[in-house]
Amino acid sequence: MKALLVHHDPAVRACYREIGRELGLEVITTPQPAEGWEIFQRESPSVVVLDWYLPGMDALELCRRLRAAPGGDACIIVVVTSGNSPDQYLDVLEAGADDYLPKPVTQELLLVRLAIAKRRAEHLTQRRRMEAELRSNEERFQLVARATNNAIWDWDIRGNRIEWNDGITTLFGYTRDQVRPDPEWWVENVHPEERHRLVASLEEAIQGTGATWGGEYLFRCADGFYMMVEDRAYIVRDDAGGAVRMVGTMMNITERKQAEATILQLAAFAQLNPNPVLEFAADGNLNYFNEATQRLADALGKKHPVEMLPSDAAAIIRDCLASGRSRLRRESQMGGRIISWSFYPLLTLRRVHCYAGDITEKVTLEAQLRQSQKLESIGRLSAGVAHDFNNVLTIIRGYSSLLLATKSPDARTREALEQIGAATERAAHLTRQLLMFSRKQAITRANLNLNDVVESVARMIGRVLGEDIKLELNAEKKLPTVFADAGMMDQVIMNLAVNARDAMPRGGTLTLTTAVEEVTAANVPKVAGARAGRFVRLTVADTGTGIPAEILEKIFEPFFTTKEIGKGTGLGLATVFGIVNQHEGWVEVRSEVGRGTEFKVMLPVSDRSVEGTRRLPSAIGTLRGGHETILVVEDEPALRALARTILQRYGYRVLEAANAVEAGVIWADNRGEIALLLTDFALPEGVSGADLGKQLAAEKPELKVIYSSGYSLELAAHGIELKEGENFLQKPFQVEALARAVRASLDA
Repeated sequence: MKALLVHHDPAVRACYREIGRELGLEVITTPQPAEGWEIFQRESPSVVVLDWYLPGMDALELCRRLRAAPGGDACIIVVVTSGNSPDQYLDVLEAGADDYLPKPVTQELLLVRLAIAKRRAEHLTQRRRMEAELRSNEERFQLVARATNNAIWDWDIRGNRIEWNDGITTLFGYTRDQVRPDPEWWVENVHPEERHRLVASLEEAIQGTGATWGGEYLFRCADGFYMMVEDRAYIVRDDAGGAVRMVGTMMNITERKQAEATILQLAAFAQLNPNPVLEFAADGNLNYFNEATQRLADALGKKHPVEMLPSDAAAIIRDCLASGRSRLRRESQMGGRIISWSFYPLLTLRRVHCYAGDITEKVTLEAQLRQSQKLESIGRLSAGVAHDFNNVLTIIRGYSSLLLATKSPDARTREALEQIGAATERAAHLTRQLLMFSRKQAITRANLNLNDVVESVARMIGRVLGEDIKLELNAEKKLPTVFADAGMMDQVIMNLAVNARDAMPRGGTLTLTTAVEEVTAANVPKVAGARAGRFVRLTVADTGTGIPAEILEKIFEPFFTTKEIGKGTGLGLATVFGIVNQHEGWVEVRSEVGRGTEFKVMLPVSDRSVEGTRRLPSAIGTLRGGHETILVVEDEPALRALARTILQRYGYRVLEAANAVEAGVIWADNRGEIALLLTDFALPEGVSGADLGKQLAAEKPELKVIYSSGYSLELAAHGIELKEGENFLQKPFQVEALARAVRASLDA
């Protein structure tokens, strides 16, 4: 600590320096008041001693100047007086001095008075430091209050008065005039639904012994809306423990509460998500997984989800965070299941979120859909080919029949014509198979007991199988009926039997089984067309070579065959597929190489109460012709010419048209004479044969109409009731079939 002495006597100055060293003071001396003034401004001494007599300036003047200077109130000033006059002492104190020292001054007295001055200076310095700290703390407090925008309150509990800082206006929008200093104003602005709870909590804290209180509640703003606030307070208590004061702060936590609600919502979304949700750290460690993830792991036979992760999961996570790109639909296989993984990087958090799912059923259904679409496309193509091919076969069959009907073809010619007819019949059989596959073949349904069909076919296929293949029948008694075409069911069993025979070149056993089966929603097989319900099951099982897995999904495709060239058409199983689908059923296949194959044909149980009957072909009677006029509408010239030739041979007058437009012109000129319309269903120029027949029949109700087509299932859409051999001819038709149908229709 520094001390300044201004005195004219060198001896006195030396004495002061010596005594100052004993007291731990650094005493700076000078005889001149002007120099003393400069030293004071430069050194800021804590103690100043002034002699009464100074050259050029008295002690009182210098004292007043020192006290008025910056920092002058931070030192202790002592004036050494020249006498003991009370007036002189009063002048010293009025000049700003803290003490006086009357002459003569002994060393002992000087030591004591300087020690007192030093202690007073130390106390003054400490007080000034504390005041500065208080001012600094107050400034910091105000800055923090402004920065946080909090409302700070100070409640004098005994005086029942609350003081608020500026936060009450900035946070809630009130003016100072609107804020009352009593606690009731605060209570009035607490939300009514929370007021009772909050007041009870506050009273409990005041009556207790704790030092803190807090709560969260809705507080009304000046605009009438409520803000969610967090209130925290410190309780000041007296020596007896009674609460005398509370100081607290109110913080706006509306956004925080909204964020917490959002976080809870997102957390619930992840936890309650029915699909697996995972989170990975940057090092690839699994931080989080939801319950669905654990369920998937359990289903795969794994104790922990990390055991089912893709083998390169860690590399994927590093790549996502390094590149900032997501990795979507990464598939892995485990336990016969297909799992899809999608990784999304969160760069700011250095985390990777992952969403997984078991897509086995989806992949299976997509494959089935593609297969179904492929078969449907092939079916449409096959139907179109079969339809056009039937036109050609009708021409070949018709003209070969006409040539055979001549009076005297030589033997070689007759044999050639018969061979042409036989080849035509085989080709017609192929087109029928194509139409069955494409579900365009005409179908005649009735309530059938499948056991009757199996027993009937079993008598025929015994010769087909050969002696080295054993045939076994397992028929369930009281089997419910199915609404089906008996001929097509024969075809299904025969095709499956022939296919089984070819798979058992060294012999074996073929088993035909019928049963009724309830298919529930829980056990619907993963096969296109499968559904819940009550079905009749036909099982055709063999003990043959089996079907390799890689070709199992292709076996129902038309023209697909594993047989040698010339040994198969590839239409057998395709025909089975088409017939069963046409009967609203499905086919399941199970096969193992070296252990045989099993086909399960599922047909819905009939819900029709009236039994149908198998329609037998009518007997061929004596063919006769007539002289009526017939309008033939056919866009194929050769087929139109054939029809004309056949009908003219039977004596009819024939009018020809290539389309409905030409037919309309001919009809306008010959409507009175035309007795019968023979038309193909598929006609060009936008008007079908069905539309033409309806139009002409409406104009002439007695007009007879015969339709022809390569397939007939499509005709149902026209609302026409068709009967084979009466008002409908399936191409390719025989010469006699055309003549018989025309005569029967005209005579009806």
